[in-house]
Amino acid sequence: MAVQIPPTITPVPTPAIQRNDRATFSNRVDAFVTWLITGVSQFGAVAANVYNNATDALGSAVAAAADRVQTGLDRVQTGADRIQTGQDRAAAAASAATIGVTAAFSDANPIVKNAADNSKMGKLKADLISPGVTREYQLPNRNGTMALTDDTAMVLLATVSPTDNALTVDFLNVFSSAYDNYRIMIRTMEGTAFPGENIMMRVAVAGIVDANSRYNWVRSTPAATSNEIGNLGNSGACSFYLQNASASGTIDFFNVNGTNTGKSWRSDCHVNGAGGAFSQQCWGFYLGASAISGFRLFVTGSTAKFLAKGSIEVYGFKKAT
Repeated sequence: MAVQIPPTITPVPTPAIQRNDRATFSNRVDAFVTWLITGVSQFGAVAANVYNNATDALGSAVAAAADRVQTGLDRVQTGADRIQTGQDRAAAAASAATIGVTAAFSDANPIVKNAADNSKMGKLKADLISPGVTREYQLPNRNGTMALTDDTAMVLLATVSPTDNALTVDFLNVFSSAYDNYRIMIRTMEGTAFPGENIMMRVAVAGIVDANSRYNWVRSTPAATSNEIGNLGNSGACSFYLQNASASGTIDFFNVNGTNTGKSWRSDCHVNGAGGAFSQQCWGFYLGASAISGFRLFVTGSTAKFLAKGSIEVYGFKKAT
């Protein structure tokens, strides 16, 4: 059997990949990976060629004259070496084919580092992707900084349901420096009696309720007789309405961490009671100089008390970073 000429292997694409050259890195890596994919079959062909030639050499050596036995043995060893070389090349090709799958881009390894300080690195994790699934993420055609989904979103901080016949609902330490603005979401809260009474509010400073006359507020309702009621320097502020009917709405706090600046709130209450649909809005300011740590909702109990119905949820508007 004649010696077979080894098949050719496509040359490695040039120029070489430069990891610190962002402008060319992606295209050159793509060209290199494409070359590897084609090279797998070429490497296998070379390995098969080496094997066939080595086997032929072995057969020729065995058939040679007795005085060339040692030479034949040497050729056998040479053939074995070539077989190993072919296997090594095939293994190298198989390993190279994993680049971008289990080696260079394994999510156990960082894939980017800071040019000025290489101790700053980043990873992309694929843990949340379902098995057997490939997810594709498109980069937008513009510059900018990536943000997390909750960077400027509302974040739930606390939730309670009132207890039966309670006069107060407390969130005395729910505010912090992490958020300046908050929303209290009230869902289907009910009281014990009709026509009910206004829910008043006081704020807490360092967890202590401030019952001093530091509240300016105004209330507006659709009632024809008394459309607006204002109070200055009061010891509490109107915030909501409680009766034996489902009440929902919101209370928004603004600038709770301010010291020399105003801290204010706004509430919007909707009740569907025995007397029909009812709504009222309240606005106000806390005049104290300290940051607010939380708040208390309370009733006198002379007309209505809280029932264990509905929920009160506190959300913070996260600061952008």
